[in-house]
Amino acid sequence: MHRRHFLSLCASAPLSAARRGPTAFPAWTDDDIDRILADSPWAAWLTVPIEKPPTRTEVYLVVRWKSALPVRQALALAEFGHKQLDDSRAVELLNRKPANLELQIAGFPALLFTGRAPDLESQLRRTARVSVPGQPPAPPESVAVPPHGNHLMAELTFPRFASLTPADQSIRLSATVDGARIEREFKLKEMLYQGRLEV
Repeated sequence: MHRRHFLSLCASAPLSAARRGPTAFPAWTDDDIDRILADSPWAAWLTVPIEKPPTRTEVYLVVRWKSALPVRQALALAEFGHKQLDDSRAVELLNRKPANLELQIAGFPALLFTGRAPDLESQLRRTARVSVPGQPPAPPESVAVPPHGNHLMAELTFPRFASLTPADQSIRLSATVDGARIEREFKLKEMLYQGRLEV
């Protein structure tokens, strides 16, 4: 995601969350796109306190399921716009069927992690877990933290759970970074899109 778009999410998502649901894709407004990417059944804001001696700061993160179709649609519109959805990269993003669960954690301030992207990757690789009730928590199969200007965004992949349905109730992410706990639960019954579960 472009740095410019991430900063726009920081400014607009809480306000747009209360607005109406999006119209049919691809006729989404900028507010619709922002809401899908930051405050929807597939994405959520978190406030995480992180200790960086001698100070303690709060970091605002967005956790979202990139493998879910509505998120991929919103990302395609955010990056390519309505007029360039026929770009080969947009077509690939929209049409691919992710074999794994793909999750993004966006918003780590680069100033707090200067020169520490490998350390952030290592911490998430050790501590990140995705879980659903009645099944063992799954560790990530891969973690990457590419540079994104003033903010870093972690890209994690997890194995898919067998026969996941809304009856499983929820899917939860947990991780620890610099001693701070990152946790978010998503309700599966709210993650239905076009008649199917999208995670």
